[in-house]
Amino acid sequence: MTRLSSSSLSCPPTSASSGTSIGASNTSKMMSTDNAKQQYTIHPILLRLQQNDTSLTSLLILESGKPTKKSTIYYRPRNVHDWELLGQAIATNTNLIRLDIKLVQHTYHNSSRHLTRQALNAFYAQLNKNRSIRRLSFNNVDLLDGRLFSQHLLQFFQSNIKLTSLSATHQSLGGRLGGFAGSNQLSSMLTTKPTSLKYLDLSYIEMTDDECRILCLALESHHLGLRSLELNGNRLKHGGCVVIATTLLANLNCVLNRLCLEHNQISDQGDSLVK
Repeated sequence: MTRLSSSSLSCPPTSASSGTSIGASNTSKMMSTDNAKQQYTIHPILLRLQQNDTSLTSLLILESGKPTKKSTIYYRPRNVHDWELLGQAIATNTNLIRLDIKLVQHTYHNSSRHLTRQALNAFYAQLNKNRSIRRLSFNNVDLLDGRLFSQHLLQFFQSNIKLTSLSATHQSLGGRLGGFAGSNQLSSMLTTKPTSLKYLDLSYIEMTDDECRILCLALESHHLGLRSLELNGNRLKHGGCVVIATTLLANLNCVLNRLCLEHNQISDQGDSLVK
C-alpha cells in the first residue's frame, strides 16, 4: 500500500480563500484612496477664503509664475480640484473686494497644467454667485468671443451692484469669429442692466473702430457714470475717436475724466477730437 504524505493531501486554495485575497486587495486600494485624500492639504490662502477671512479682501489668481509685487496676495491652483474648491470658496465669500485672474494664453490646451475649459466654466459658474467683488480683472483670459460676459458671467454682472471696476486685457475680444461678435456680446451685458461701473479697461483686445462704436453706444445709454475708460493697444483709428467724441464726450451727462488711447493708430486729427 502506498502511503500518502501530508503534503500530497494538501488541497488547492478554495474559492473562499481566493475571495478573501481579492477582498484584502480591494480594502488595500480603498485605504490607499483614503490616505491620498488625507494627504491632500488645502493651501492657506484657499483656507482663508473658505473661512471668509475679513482681512483677505484682494486676491490674484495666477496660472504660473509669481506676482511682480512681493506684497501681493496670490494663489496658484495646482489642479482641477483646486479650481473647484476655489470657485466654491469665492461663491460664498462676502469679504473679497478685488479679484484678478491672470492665465497663460490658451492654457486650457496644456494638459500638464491640469486646467481644462470645462474646469474654467465650472469656476465661472461659482464666480457668478459672488456679490462682494467690486474690482474684477481678466488678464490673458479667453473671452470666448465675448460670451464670457454675456453668458458665463451674466448673472454676476446683472446681480452684483457693487461692481465698480472691470478689466479684460491682452486677449482678442472677437476671437475666432472676429468682426462684431465680441463687441455685441459685451454690449449685450452692458445694456442688460445699469450698474455702478466706474472704471472699464479693454486694452489690447484688438478692438476696431466699428467695435468701438458698439461699445460707446452701450456706454452712452447705460453707463454715463463711467469715470475712466482705457482702450490702449487696440486697432483704433480716426473713426474710433469720432465715435468716442460724439457719443460720450459730447454728452453733457457724461462724467468721464480719464480716457487712455495709447498705442493705437490714431492720427493727430483724431487725437485732437478726444482731448
